[in-house]
Amino acid sequence: MSDNAMTFDIELCFRESLEAYRRNILIFIIASLTVSVLGFITIFILMGPLLAGFMMMILCSMREEVTPKFDDLLKYFPRFGTLFLGFFIPVICSFIGLIFLIVPGLLIFTVWMYVLLFITDKGMGIWDALKASFNLVVNNNIWKHLILFIIAFAIQSIAAAPQGPFGIILCVLAAPLTIGLIVSAYRQLVEKESVEIKEEVPPKEEKTETKPQEEKPPEKESEKRPPEKKEPPVQQGEE
Repeated sequence: MSDNAMTFDIELCFRESLEAYRRNILIFIIASLTVSVLGFITIFILMGPLLAGFMMMILCSMREEVTPKFDDLLKYFPRFGTLFLGFFIPVICSFIGLIFLIVPGLLIFTVWMYVLLFITDKGMGIWDALKASFNLVVNNNIWKHLILFIIAFAIQSIAAAPQGPFGIILCVLAAPLTIGLIVSAYRQLVEKESVEIKEEVPPKEEKTETKPQEEKPPEKESEKRPPEKKEPPVQQGEE
């Protein structure tokens, strides 16, 4: 953990996620259903760009930039290759970690939980996004991030517990909330980071143009000499 860690508020994550869900309940449920169905049908091949689009819909709602639309879900398909890698690299690495020990697998999931957001929100490439997500988590209380990830995972697991169609419906309904928790933590950290950077930059000093002093012409020798004193004229008749 960094000495100047910014950290984030888990309670605020719940409030923001629930508020964004409440304002956009219908479009979020439709988007969640679309991501789940298309992701399952395509064996998760489309999960990267679909999940990234869904996360950006939630992020824009929290920032109150625009009202999310269904078209936003497909907005990032032009970056399919980068988002494909951004989804599968953390998943495969985490799965390998879970095979050997549970904690390493969870930590890999945790440090790369913001990869898709950095790709879409900041326009980064895959390696820069992996590095940025890692640094943001490690430098801002990795254990608090792990707790948030476990909470989100537990909510989704409880929703998936009932078998059959009911369990699928609960998963679809829970996804906007659990994904919103991650998105809110990202928003808090990135916005605090940008504010701190602005405060560290000193204000630019206004340059005042100084006019060069005009050189005085050299004084003539006659001007330098003191004026001669004239004696008063002698009046006639005075001895």
